Amino acid sequence: MQGQDVTHDASGLRFCCAITIVLILLFPCAQLLLHYYLLLCLISYALSCNSPPPFTHPS
Repeated sequence: MQGQDVTHDASGLRFCCAITIVLILLFPCAQLLLHYYLLLCLISYALSCNSPPPFTHPS
């Protein structure tokens, strides 16, 4: 019976950070992969905040 609900938008970002931390702890050698993962995470989060992405081709 836990009283915490994970319906916030920040839950996705927390999940991302948690996975990143777990990956860092498990695979300290795979720094390149972690950097790409973090970049993808931040980019997707930024895109979810700003609806019009800057790289849309003109119609």
